[in-house]
Amino acid sequence: MTTQPLSRLIREILAQLLSTGAPSVLDQQFSSAGFRLALTRKRVRGTDEILSQFVIRAPVSVTHYVYSSLVTCPELAESDHALIRDEIDTILFKYLNPLDVLRGSDRTLWLLSETEQNQMARVVALPPADEADFIFLTGPAAHWTGPIRGFHKTMATLAQLLSRHPDFATGKVICKPPASFLFFSESEGIERVTGAGIGIDGRNAPSRGIFALDTNSYMDALVQLGEDEARQLAAVEFLYAGSAIRAQSPLSIPLYRIPHAVPALDVRSITIVDGNKSVYEATSPAK
Repeated sequence: MTTQPLSRLIREILAQLLSTGAPSVLDQQFSSAGFRLALTRKRVRGTDEILSQFVIRAPVSVTHYVYSSLVTCPELAESDHALIRDEIDTILFKYLNPLDVLRGSDRTLWLLSETEQNQMARVVALPPADEADFIFLTGPAAHWTGPIRGFHKTMATLAQLLSRHPDFATGKVICKPPASFLFFSESEGIERVTGAGIGIDGRNAPSRGIFALDTNSYMDALVQLGEDEARQLAAVEFLYAGSAIRAQSPLSIPLYRIPHAVPALDVRSITIVDGNKSVYEATSPAK
């Protein structure tokens, strides 16, 4: 038997793998009977051969992480071994929240993007009691399907793709967001943001506000939008210190709904996606 809950032990192993200077492989016993869990992490690019096994495809320049989990249970019946492996895989799925999973005869491979990797690092850095606010059970369909036009059209498209948390539209789940966010819109006319900021869209309460992404999700969002649409966009980076409602997609790309307008003072930069061309950089820190 384990000396502590299995989920807590797996959480600690993942935290060790994510720590500075950590080895790429950790092999730890989780039972007095000699049962062991070995976790391996590998950072890969789109050309890496291991990625060819997965259904998910991404541009060559995009970084991914592949985790491998191996459960060994000496002298245990095959059926019992399978039950323990299933239990461990269920716990790993919650923390890794992968893009794709490959279950082999002896080990399981988990594919994560930079977004999932960073999100998991945030979770395991929290006290265990606080992680429920960051790990959400997701549904099969988007929970925001309302029309938004004009300046907010691109972010509305992402909301329809990513808003899988059932509380996203009603605003029941509150979490403390990162300090820096991204807002995507068509590059034409984006210069007015530096003078007027980003106003809230035309929806009615309680779901009105601004959709935004964290900066770690930049490339993930562009992949979802598609190359042709992404070329026409500009990314506005802004600071925000209040509360936000967070949705999460099957691809684990966090989407935030901020209930307020963003003043021009909080806009830090504007970048044209095509060519990664910076057209605005704030010269003084926001208050």
